[in-house]
Amino acid sequence: MIDQRNPTPSVRKLRMPVRETAIASWYPGADLLDAYAVTIDRPVAATMHALVAPTLASPPPWLRGLLGLRDALVRPFGVRTTTAMRDAAGPHRHIDFFRIRSETPDEIVLGDDDRHLDFRVSFLKRSGPHGTEVVATTAVHVNNAFGRVYITLIAPFHHMVVRTSLMRLAAAMASGRTTS
Repeated sequence: MIDQRNPTPSVRKLRMPVRETAIASWYPGADLLDAYAVTIDRPVAATMHALVAPTLASPPPWLRGLLGLRDALVRPFGVRTTTAMRDAAGPHRHIDFFRIRSETPDEIVLGDDDRHLDFRVSFLKRSGPHGTEVVATTAVHVNNAFGRVYITLIAPFHHMVVRTSLMRLAAAMASGRTTS
């Protein structure tokens, strides 16, 4: 929720949404599973695509730098870079290098499958008594030893990136900088 005295949105960790999300079937056996949420104190009519696309398509410079470092480090191991993921999306719909797996007005699921791991990220919008809540849920299934090492190394960055993305998304929602 956004406090009127402090307009910075508060991102909180929460239990996995079960009934509302399309990725609940990914929860069993997940090697990384988390959910974070942010709430703003008003209704938001924009679709999840309209809310998420600007946030993910234009990451802050520090995140672009982290992605560049990630690409340089994983390339020798045969893991697809973000450029390769973007190119592989081909005719499929995508937001930056994230392939859109499913979409409704209130939820967009992004993800990909690779040799080392398969992942899904759900951005779910739901209305509640305190306003509009957006929940980002991530489920990752590791496919091999390299994937286990990879997820262990990137998990702290993953949490930081998700929290930052939700804060940016909430700021855009609160200011009305989203489109329907």
